[in-house]
Amino acid sequence: MTGLTVENLHKSYPGTPVLRGIDLEVKSGTLTAILGPSGSGKTTLLRVITGFEHADRGIVTLNDIVVDDGHRRVRPEQRRIGLVPQDGALFPHLTVRANVAFPLPRRDRHGSRPDEMLELVGLSGLAARYPHQLSGGQQQRVALARALASQPGLILLDEPFSSLDAGLRATVRADVLAVLRDTGATTVLVTHDQDEALSAADHVAVLREGSIIQADTPRQLYQCPVDPQIAAFVGTANLLEGTWDGTSVTTALGRHGIQAGLRAPEPGHVTVLIRPEQICLAQSGDDAVPAHVTATHYYGHDAVVAVRPDANGSARRNGKSRNGHHLNGKLALAKDLRVRVTSDPPSPGACVKLTVRGSVAAWAAAEN
Repeated sequence: MTGLTVENLHKSYPGTPVLRGIDLEVKSGTLTAILGPSGSGKTTLLRVITGFEHADRGIVTLNDIVVDDGHRRVRPEQRRIGLVPQDGALFPHLTVRANVAFPLPRRDRHGSRPDEMLELVGLSGLAARYPHQLSGGQQQRVALARALASQPGLILLDEPFSSLDAGLRATVRADVLAVLRDTGATTVLVTHDQDEALSAADHVAVLREGSIIQADTPRQLYQCPVDPQIAAFVGTANLLEGTWDGTSVTTALGRHGIQAGLRAPEPGHVTVLIRPEQICLAQSGDDAVPAHVTATHYYGHDAVVAVRPDANGSARRNGKSRNGHHLNGKLALAKDLRVRVTSDPPSPGACVKLTVRGSVAAWAAAEN
């Protein structure tokens, strides 16, 4: 069963197209993240799904019921959608329990359902408190309990963790997602946080300029992005110029195979993706490329090292360079590479050698 289906959805404001033919499917019991930068149309898409805005054309279906076809639409309160907004939006004059009970019919507000929801989110001892007496994370869990109280067919999370500090954000996110999975809720998470989308969702749909460019599992999205822009948006991306001969790709770091699952481009100039964790700082090796460290960024659990291959160590390739500099028949990179390391990182100025493990993604290079 499909919890949410959006087909060919268009929405414009006066003189400004915002959604340009959105197609999206969210299966029941799964969590799909809508990922996109500011201005990509995320909020408008959410508002059309909830019924706060109407579609210009297209179809929105919730649990096999058409709620908007561009002509007729079901009122927001009749769509059985639970919404957890960015700031929680709790009623300050109501207790925690009363906030959770608010979406229920009057006859049910004094029943056991609000208490069951507070126990589910781990706040059963705070029922008599008011929102201002809670931490930011506790307020978000109350908002989740309220959204779940009426047993909705769909939960929408609208950047619900963005106002929390980094340490609290990870903890609250884990707690909220655990509750959603335990209840089997069909969930859509709207976010601009790439790490959040990749770590939390079963599927991720990337929205750009009002269109979904790619909808896939987090692993497939990260390893096989459909274009260089997606590659750079969903993680740190080393984008190199290269040449594809139909068998392998040649870049400044050597020869590489094409990632399985990607359609190989036509032979010629290509843009190549190499992720930071694919580059190894080698001790030696005939195929290793000499380089030197330009910067080190230490994060505790790992470090990202910026390196620049030496001009006389770049891989040989045929043809003229487009984005780099052509030096003595070899390609020198125009910018530093990023390398992720988990052991002691080298200091700036250190000489290292680079090798690449695994295959790469490649796309036909854009014409100038």
